[in-house]
Amino acid sequence: MRISSISARSRALPAALATLAALYIVQLASPLRLDTDSASYLQIASSIADGHGMQPRGTPSFPPGYPFLVAALDHLGLAVPWTIVALNLAFLALATASLWIVLRRGLALGEAATGTICALTLLSSAMAKSAVMPLSEIVFYGLVAASLAMLTLSAAKGNVALLLGGIALAAAACSVRTAGVALVPAIVLAFATRRARIISAIGVCTGAAVVVVATPRYLTEFSNGWKPGLMQTAVDEGRSLLTILGAATANVPESKIGSVSAVLVAIGGAALLAVVGAVVIRRRRLGPVDGWVLGSLVVLYLWPSDSVRFLLPLFPFLLGYAVIAAGRWRTAAVAYATVFAVIGLVAIGLSTRLTFSGEAFPERYASGILAPTYRVAWGLAERGDAARVYRPALVVLRRYDPDPPGGR
Repeated sequence: MRISSISARSRALPAALATLAALYIVQLASPLRLDTDSASYLQIASSIADGHGMQPRGTPSFPPGYPFLVAALDHLGLAVPWTIVALNLAFLALATASLWIVLRRGLALGEAATGTICALTLLSSAMAKSAVMPLSEIVFYGLVAASLAMLTLSAAKGNVALLLGGIALAAAACSVRTAGVALVPAIVLAFATRRARIISAIGVCTGAAVVVVATPRYLTEFSNGWKPGLMQTAVDEGRSLLTILGAATANVPESKIGSVSAVLVAIGGAALLAVVGAVVIRRRRLGPVDGWVLGSLVVLYLWPSDSVRFLLPLFPFLLGYAVIAAGRWRTAAVAYATVFAVIGLVAIGLSTRLTFSGEAFPERYASGILAPTYRVAWGLAERGDAARVYRPALVVLRRYDPDPPGGR
């Protein structure tokens, strides 16, 4: 009976991961899903592709990595909705494969725990939403996970080539999102001896400091997050961090966070305690993954955000820490995973329904906020739509997604 149970479990996890992969692949049929940030990213990408640089008028200053990738597709004549989504899915596949290595080698988790964490990460409602949008988070997650995989293998094998590869991927991650600086402790902990770690810490921190000081955008982002009144800001940002930690842990969609914020703060506090507990347990064998988790929490606190999607590259490792800290609480773990998975399947199901909603897409997407913009771009304008368009999104749609779903 025990052997058959283990065999069934070993078949169930690959089947679950394959099913989730298929559910993500069908999202390739989705129209372009835009918000303020994604419209800005695509405006910058189109400006780069046209040879006008990456600062078109009216757009925020974003790191160059993601816009350059989309600009490359644009330059090749391949920048259409499905290829933009495919770009995300390629990096999501890279992240999932790398995650397996990091959890198995870096946190020493078993196959069942590792496979479950990989599946739950794909079932995150924030992941389901972000993977279909032209945003930098999924590309960043892929680069971070790949960097951690190489750094973890380097730490285990003492391989210099793997170490250099991990550092190169960390630099690429920084070009996609400034939060990549959180990989600095991971790089330091990839060195085996205390002396090497001290030397590398001095070198890496000095280099990171030079980059931050030489790039005014980094300091501007920092100062914008910390308003006058240091103590109050410190408390507010601590609460904000616990809220998004709780939302990610409970798989609560961003639209519902406000109604349950007090509960999420408590859940986020429990998640933070799990991190502390896991670090204490692992204190004699800390490695790159531990550096990434601790560095990310510091960056998320210092450069505050209220969006759960920014936590995606950290989330699977929080689950790994929870496994370490919780020990043998099997019943509670199964209950948690079941509830989390149900919420995630609902999120993916709603996303799939939206993907295949045809000409009803403008009204169904984002509560219809951009419906006039989509209808005007697709030649389906109704009376009064022209006065209610969001012009950056309109420009982007006319370039990258000019036809209604049924007209492609």
